[in-house]
Amino acid sequence: MTERYTPGPLSVTSRSGRQARIESDHVRAQGHWNDIYVEFSGFFGSYGAQMFAVAPEMLEVINAMLDDVGRASSLPSAVKARALLAKIDGDAS
Repeated sequence: MTERYTPGPLSVTSRSGRQARIESDHVRAQGHWNDIYVEFSGFFGSYGAQMFAVAPEMLEVINAMLDDVGRASSLPSAVKARALLAKIDGDAS
């Protein structure tokens, strides 16, 4: 695999109430199948499927913010961002 996380964008492709399907644009994307293909569906409750679909973009924003303020910054938002990235990496609960 070449990508650490599935790159966006992810799209909500069908919706029925709070049931939805989210998938990547794997037909147009380039790369290894395991890196570009995402498809899942289910009940998303009050969060809505869009929250899950924008996860790759949120990860990009968090990393850009840390690059802007410095990865070792003691700003409360930077501390929270590093903790969130640790959860994404499976290093914290």
